[in-house]
Amino acid sequence: MNMPNKLKHFAWKACKNILATKENLKRRNITKDSVCEACGEQLESACHIFWFCDKAKEVWESSKLALPCCMEQCPGLLERIIAICRGIWKNR
Repeated sequence: MNMPNKLKHFAWKACKNILATKENLKRRNITKDSVCEACGEQLESACHIFWFCDKAKEVWESSKLALPCCMEQCPGLLERIIAICRGIWKNR
């Protein structure tokens, strides 16, 4: 996979659940609030930020990706998904 290092690093951190989400920050006693800033309703976990938050759902709907999709049939799909997640992360 020939993916930019910044996307690889981001994906690694997301998979290891070490992104600075409010859930992780609260667990480390860095913040007292763990509620998602975007929706103000749910715990801000990586899963919520990237998939279940209303803001994320808007992004995925506008991306026009047909998910689920077989990776073999969609070259570059994994890189696009990671890039979209990184964009959501950067703009949260």
